Amino acid sequence: MLKEPQVSVIIPTVDRADALYNLLIQLQKQSYSYYEIVVVEQSKEIDIRILSYVDSRSHIKLLHLTKRGLPNARNEGIKNSSGDIVLFIDDDEIPDKDLILYHVKQYEKEWVSGVGGRVSGGYDSITKDERVGDFRELDGKVFRNFNSSIEKEVKHIAGGNMSFRRDIFNNIGFFDESYGGASIGEETDFCFRALRARHRLVFEPRAYIEHLHLQTGGCRGEKFEDWLYWCFHNSVLLAMRYMGISALLMSLVKYIARILLFAVAKCSPNLILVGLKGLVSGTKTYRLSQYR
Repeated sequence: MLKEPQVSVIIPTVDRADALYNLLIQLQKQSYSYYEIVVVEQSKEIDIRILSYVDSRSHIKLLHLTKRGLPNARNEGIKNSSGDIVLFIDDDEIPDKDLILYHVKQYEKEWVSGVGGRVSGGYDSITKDERVGDFRELDGKVFRNFNSSIEKEVKHIAGGNMSFRRDIFNNIGFFDESYGGASIGEETDFCFRALRARHRLVFEPRAYIEHLHLQTGGCRGEKFEDWLYWCFHNSVLLAMRYMGISALLMSLVKYIARILLFAVAKCSPNLILVGLKGLVSGTKTYRLSQYR
C-alpha cells in the first residue's frame, strides 16, 4: 500500500456502558491515527456518557440496532464504515497502544487478506505442537491458542481482535446471521469461507489486546437453556459445513456426550431435549443456508 490505509474499528456492544466508555478512552492512545470508530449499540437504551462522548468526536459513529446478534452487529458496522481495513474488537477489552498499527503493517504484504491479533484472557494456552488458529480435519478439532507469541499464517482468527481488507466482503459476503445466541463459531465460519475462496490469514502477536471476559452484558442469553440450544445449533452448523463425514460423525458423538454431561451436572433431564433440539435445528439451518 502506497498510502496509509484508513482503518474502521467496529465495536459491537450490549449492556456494557462502563466497559465501552473505558474502551473508547483507551483507543485515544493509539499510535496509529488514521482510523474511525463505529460503535454498534444493541442495548435498549444508550448511556448518556456514551452519547456525550460520541457527540463531541467526529471520528466516532454510533449505530443503535433493535435486532440483537453479533453477526448482525458486525454486518451493520461494515455497511456503515468506510475504511480500507475493517478491524473488529469486543466491548470488554483493553487494547495495546500499537494494536491498530500492527494490524496495518501486515497488510503491506499483498497476499494478506485478514489479520488476527493476540488476545490474553480466556483462550487456551499454547500446545506442544504450537498450533495457532488451526483446524484438524481428521476429527474436527479447532485449535485457538490466540495468546501465542508466534507469528504465522493461520486458518482462523479470534473474533475479538481480527481485521480484514474491505474487498473480502465483496468477494465472500458478510458474517452469517444464522449463528444465534452467543454466536459461537461465527467468526470461524467466516474465516473458513475466506480460505475456500483462496484468501490468506495471518496471526500477528504484536497486535495485542486484553480481553476482560465480563460476566454481565454481551450477547449471551439470560437462561442457560438458551445458551445450550445455540451452542449446539451453531456447533453442528459449523461441523456440517467444513468437516468430512468421519469427523462429523465423531463430533456428533461428542456433542451428545456433552449434552448428557450438562444434564447430569445441572440435575436437569430437560437439558437433553434442549441440546438435541439445537442439533436438529442446526442441521435444518445448514440445509437451507446460502453458505453451504
